Amino acid sequence: MKNCVFALLLLLFFSCESAKSNLNIIEGDAIGTTFTVRYLDVGSNNYETKIDSLIAVINKSASTYIPTSDLSK
Repeated sequence: MKNCVFALLLLLFFSCESAKSNLNIIEGDAIGTTFTVRYLDVGSNNYETKIDSLIAVINKSASTYIPTSDLSK
């Protein structure tokens, strides 16, 4: 009986497949400094374009290093 329970537990343990997550790292320059965004992704989503677009909007608006930014006007 103990062997049956042990075998069942081993079977359950090895049959569980965990979702593999990927560590994605995005680095760049903005607002006169550098930034790093790190995120775990279980699927195959690529947020690099969205994050770059968001950083570009913030940089265009709030950078004191760009003479044409909203803050510098």
